[in-house]
Amino acid sequence: MSARLPVKTLTLGFGLTVAVAAAAVALQSGGGGPVIPVWDRDACDHCHMHVGEPAFAAQFRTQDGRVHHYDDPGCLMLNAPRHEGLITEMWFRQVDADHWLSGGEVAFVERGPSPMGYNLGAVPAGTPGAISLDAARARVAARRTQGLGHGH
Repeated sequence: MSARLPVKTLTLGFGLTVAVAAAAVALQSGGGGPVIPVWDRDACDHCHMHVGEPAFAAQFRTQDGRVHHYDDPGCLMLNAPRHEGLITEMWFRQVDADHWLSGGEVAFVERGPSPMGYNLGAVPAGTPGAISLDAARARVAARRTQGLGHGH
């Protein structure tokens, strides 16, 4: 019987490991907050550059559970209209802290240079001198029209 105990223990351990891994994947794909990109490996869904500067990272999740990573808040703002009505969560990496801000709690300040030249840093809403997400979107659109951003 002592030979069976380790097999049962290993089977139980394996089953728990699989259950924990499945739960982690479900949380990551089904909502529940930002997903940390694989820095310098995950590509921006707009400009296709690697997401490598945490201070300017952004992302949103769509209804199908897919997380779209961006290397610059401006890239997210330019690409989001293609997914209108499908976005379930939106996150921006706070420019001066190791923290993510949701689309509902974010504002932006001039900060740069950012990877694609939009030079917007995410800060908590209510930060003195910050502009709203809607104002930031308008600014990005104007810069793109003027050829000042590098959005492709």
